[in-house]
Amino acid sequence: MLSRFGRWDKELEFIDGLLEADVRNNSAWSHRYFVLEKTADLRSADCVNQEVEYARGHILLAPNNVSPWNYIRGLVEPIGFTQFPQAREEKKTI
Repeated sequence: MLSRFGRWDKELEFIDGLLEADVRNNSAWSHRYFVLEKTADLRSADCVNQEVEYARGHILLAPNNVSPWNYIRGLVEPIGFTQFPQAREEKKTI
């Protein structure tokens, strides 16, 4: 329905609430990526960097949770980890 009617304006806010309730909610992480694919330029280093920082903030809450790590990998791999050293450095600590 979101794609059909273009009603994306509240989705990230909704997802923030889901992740606040349960940072391990893999479906919420997947949905966040899906929404950003439709609404943002995921080839933009600025956009990806903002999302990496968002995920890193959630990693601090549950460092062994694979969901935000996978989210970061999905964002960064297409562009290259060399542009986002904070994603690689953080990953080494776990």
